[in-house]
Formats: sequence, structure tokens, C-alpha cells
Amino acid sequence: MRGEMRKLLVGCVVSLVCGTVCVFAAFGDAERIQALKIAGFDEAKMGIGLGGEFPGARAGLVRTNETTRFSFDFTKGGNYVTISLGQLQDGARSVSCLCRLMCPSKANFWIRAHDAKGDVYIAAPPKPLQPSNGWQTVTHDLKRLGWFHGKSTNRADRATVKWPIAAEILVEPHQRKLKGYVEMKDLVLATTNRVSQKDWTFSCGPSRFGQVYLPDEEIAVKANLKSLRTDGAEPAMRLEKAVVTDWQDQEVMTKKCLNGVSFTGDELKGKFGAFRVTFWGTDEKKLGETWFARLTGRSKPVAWAGTGVHGWGPDTRRYELIAKAGLGTVRNDIPWWGDWEREKGVYQCPRGFRETIDKMHSLGIEMNLILNSLNPIYGEKLDFDAFCNWVRYVVTHEGKDVEYYEIWNEPNNFYFGPKLRNSFFDSFIKFTKQVVNTIRSVKPEANIEVIAEDGPWHTTVFLAKGIATPKEILSIHPYIHDKNPRPEHCHFYFRDDGKTIQASMASNGVTRVRMTEIGWTTYAADEHGKTEHWYVGSYPGVHFDQQAYYMIRAYLLARTYGVESMMQYDFQNDGPRRNYTEHNFGFVFEDYTPKPSFCAVAFMARLVGDAAPDGGLSEDPKSFRIYRFRSGDKTIYAMWSVEGTRKVALPFAVDAKTATAFDLMGNQIALPGAETVLEPSLVYVVQCENKTLNKK
Repeated sequence: MRGEMRKLLVGCVVSLVCGTVCVFAAFGDAERIQALKIAGFDEAKMGIGLGGEFPGARAGLVRTNETTRFSFDFTKGGNYVTISLGQLQDGARSVSCLCRLMCPSKANFWIRAHDAKGDVYIAAPPKPLQPSNGWQTVTHDLKRLGWFHGKSTNRADRATVKWPIAAEILVEPHQRKLKGYVEMKDLVLATTNRVSQKDWTFSCGPSRFGQVYLPDEEIAVKANLKSLRTDGAEPAMRLEKAVVTDWQDQEVMTKKCLNGVSFTGDELKGKFGAFRVTFWGTDEKKLGETWFARLTGRSKPVAWAGTGVHGWGPDTRRYELIAKAGLGTVRNDIPWWGDWEREKGVYQCPRGFRETIDKMHSLGIEMNLILNSLNPIYGEKLDFDAFCNWVRYVVTHEGKDVEYYEIWNEPNNFYFGPKLRNSFFDSFIKFTKQVVNTIRSVKPEANIEVIAEDGPWHTTVFLAKGIATPKEILSIHPYIHDKNPRPEHCHFYFRDDGKTIQASMASNGVTRVRMTEIGWTTYAADEHGKTEHWYVGSYPGVHFDQQAYYMIRAYLLARTYGVESMMQYDFQNDGPRRNYTEHNFGFVFEDYTPKPSFCAVAFMARLVGDAAPDGGLSEDPKSFRIYRFRSGDKTIYAMWSVEGTRKVALPFAVDAKTATAFDLMGNQIALPGAETVLEPSLVYVVQCENKTLNKK
């Protein structure tokens, strides 16, 4: 990318000399120039973009009162990262700031802009940013936005920027595979338009980590409206009110507010579940929104319901949230092999690995550890022997108490398929058997998962070729890649209740199966109707409530049809882009505030818990499902329609004296009659001799 952008910018200069058309954004010099702070720079949250996906760069922001430090790490791939600055309106002339680069290489420091017609423009300073301890002034002249790529096909369209533009700073070091940071302060916009360019910024968010509350706790949400004016004047906007809606978008309450809002369970009408708080300003201007959860009570983590996470580190608070959701298994990649073995044969445990496992175990959560990585000291080729030596160290020492070891992740997508296509099956089988033997030489009774593919054909071929012995566990990823998002329609395991896969397993003596990845993404089209679902996976986008009940239906289907544990992908949103599939799989948003699916799984785990599956009762499984679970004197029925509404005759009797009904979030609802109407969202009916147990 660096070379392409440099050619583009050079081309713009050449075209000026030659008198041909170059791209400009024209502004009248007679207008008075105003100075405003950049909104994004002053907000608590700034969107970060990564210039690569598989593998990609890493980046982070640390803010103080005066500066923002933007760190980057390209040691695992990628070559550029971006910081979102928000929208700039027509009239914007330049963006300037003081900055300093701490990095072994000079770096390009561009402004990249996306306009409303789908084109991307670049504005570059006169020269790259040089590594320095001192502050440098950098100015990006927005009159010289140069067209980079996009939908426009002729010079006239490309020469006109359609405002407003979504602007971002793009940092790209000239050398690859390095770490560093850019520190910035006094990021200011020069503009001639006071009317359309906001002179304020608004942020809202959690008052506590995760915004998850128990029934007797008071809920509080922060809000901050701040002036961006450099002259000290008050902004044009005022914060007027907060509106709370439930997970089905039904309004619950409205409150006046200044710097935030707080309320009790009584004010929420006693409801449980996920709630959205939307803040409104002057002239009914929507300023922002955030979410919180009100749970029915504490959940005990159950191993058959799990999730996935990315990364390791000393901050282990997310595992407390995972435990609150009742999720008893966490799947994570092992820290990068290169961080364990920087010198051949010399191993050290990376920071965060043991802290994370210890925290999980203290909360009653099991670890599902993916053994996959490359190490540059052995070159670009995966050295099977060196990999096994590293695995032997992990299993013997720092990872000896890991409950499940999973050998590689989706080999057809990562390394084995792309690199060893001609020998894909044989190479991966050889690799798998070697790793299995290595683990068993240290820990003979280890739980080892194999295959971990997202397609049924590869899975059945691997099984037929003898990749597993009866001691191993089959790992599968039954994602839905077509337009019908309902779990019952998934051709990988769910459509036939697992019979096809179980038959392949039986022919090889394999008896255990775990779903280590499955999920639904809540991405949606942006304001221009654009989505990026084609980029990875082609997954169907679903609404927040659909993600909630599809996930619960999948958990209960897997539980009923012989799956030891199902792990959702993945717990936290991977990024801020709402129109991109990969950024929106989470049970929680990127700031750890909850989606409705978080609350749904928390109630499922609390209600069903260790209850044993006791079969299905539906006479028409293509239309509706009813499953029964038993625990002591308690019987739980989970019911839903596969699609639309269905009027059904219940195949069990409901005793009003001993039964209680709940919705997906744990709110008590009216008991169904002998005939009832089912919807895609679940209804639970709980029958118990001690009725008070059902109400707690």
C-alpha cells in the first residue's frame, strides 16, 4: 500500500505541472477562518482501523489531559493503522497538530477521507514524519485532497469531493515488522464554516466496567457534552434528555439529564434484560447511545456454554463479565509462538498467559487453548518438529492445567490450505498426529480437539482419512454462510440434528464433539447502504434481538444433540465498523457494554444450568421446537417457532400451581394455554414442586 499511495501523490504533483486535471477541494479565501478542536481527538473513544486482517496490525490509544499516544505493532503483519477523526463538513481547510514519532523508521502520516459518493481521498504533508523526541508541527492541506480509489469513473467526479467526509489519520512506517508510537496534541481544524461544522463533541458510556447490574443495584450511565471551540465560547448544543428502550426497542422511560443519568429497577418497571440509553440534545438531535444490562441474578458458569476471546494481558476483568453471563468455557489462541521462543530452544512464558488462566479457574471457567502459530526464527515454513518441541514445553510447564488443547484453527483457511494446497489433507493429518503424540507423551489423558473446520466436507474427509483416534474430540465450526440465518437451517450439524457428522465420527470410533466456533454478526449497512460482508465470510447480518435468540436456540440444540460444549465467536466486538461482519460478532460491544445476547445467555445459563437434556417434543420440527430439560424436581421446557409465528397445541400439561413462564431475558410472563402461539424468540416454562424456586 505504501508504494501505491506514494505513486498516487507523486502523480498528483506531476499532473499539476503538466496542466492536466488534478483533484482539489475549492474554498473561498475571502471567508473568515475559524479554529476548532477535532472532535474525535477530544473524545474518550476514537475508532482504530487496522490495515490487515489475516494476520493484521495491532494498535492502541492512551489519552492524557494533553496528549494522545497512538501505538502500533506490525510484528505480526499489516503495514498501516488509522485513527478516526469523525466527520468534517464543507468548509474544512486544514488539519494540523503537534506530534512526535518514536519508531526505528520514518513514517507516512496522511489524512485519508471517505466521501458520501463512495470515493477515498488522500491529503499528505510535504514530507514524512521523522523519528524524534521533539515536537513537530504537521499540517494537512485539505485543499489538496487527492483521489485514491472509489466508485467514480471519470475525472469530473473524482475532482469534486462530496462533503461531509469521514476523516482519519493514517500512519504507515517505511520499514516493516516493527513497533512504535506517534504522540499527538493540539489537533485543530481550520474551517470557514461555523454553521455545519460541529463546535461540540459528545460521548457517553459505562459508569462501571461492562455496565452489568444485579436486581438490587442502581444503574448509572455517564454522558459528556464538551465544547470544541478554541475561543472558550459555549457550544451551540445542549444535552436535553435520555430515553431508555428495552431489547425489543420498546420505550421504557425518559429522563432529563446533564452529565449522565441514573435509575432504579422500579423506574425500569421491574424489567430485566438489555437496555439502550439514547441521549438527545437541542432540536431533537440524537447525540449518542450506549447499553446496559439488568440480570435476574448471578449465574454459575456452565461448561457446555462457552465463548471465544482474542489476546492475553494483565487486565482480566472481561473474564468476570464472562462468568456473569454463565459462560463456563473460553477459547483463545495461544500467545504467539515467537513471544515464547525468541531464541531456538529457549522458552519463556509471555506476560498475561498464567494470569489469565489463573483468573479463569478462580471463576470456574475452563480453558480451550488453540495451538496454532508460526515463529519467524524458523522461517516462513511451519517446522513440525520445532512446533512440537514448543508444545511439549507448554503442556509440561505453563499450560499443564489447561482443560482442552485444540490443534490449529481452520487449517483450510490458515496456512495449510493456502501454503500446502496440493498436500492439504495429508500434511495436516501428519501434523495433527505428531502434535497429538507430543501432548500425550506428557499428559496421556489430555482432552485434545482436532480438525476445527468450518465446512462439513473437509470434516468428513479428515475423519475418513483417520485423523483421529477414539481418544480425540472432534472440533467443528458450524457457521451459516447463506441468506437464511436460522440455526435449524444450518447444513453443518444442525439441519439433521448432527446425524451425518455423528455417522462419520462413529465410522472412526470418535464419540465426542465440541463446537468451538459459531456465531451471528449484528453488522448492518451504513448510511450509504454499504456493507463489507463480502470481505470475509459472507455471513447474514442480523438484528440484536435475532442474535440473542439464534444464539440461545443454537446452545440448546447443541446441548440436546450430543455436543459437549458450544463456544460462541466471539465475546467482544472486534472493532467499531458497524457495516463490517468481523467487527460485530460479540455478545458485548468493543467497550464491553452488553448486547441483548449477553443477557439472554446469562438467563439461559442460570435457568437451565446443569439440567440434563431430555429430548424434543415437537411433532413438526420444521415449524417449531420444544425441548425438555430435567434437574431434580424441576422440569424446564424451551419453546420457539423456527420462523414466523406458529399456533401449536402443547404436548405437555401446564400446572398453574407449580409452573412459571419466562421470556428470553428472564422476565416473568403469562403461562401459555393448551394452545399457544410461538415466536422465534424463546419462551421457557418451568414446572417445580416448590413454586418459589421458579420466581427467584
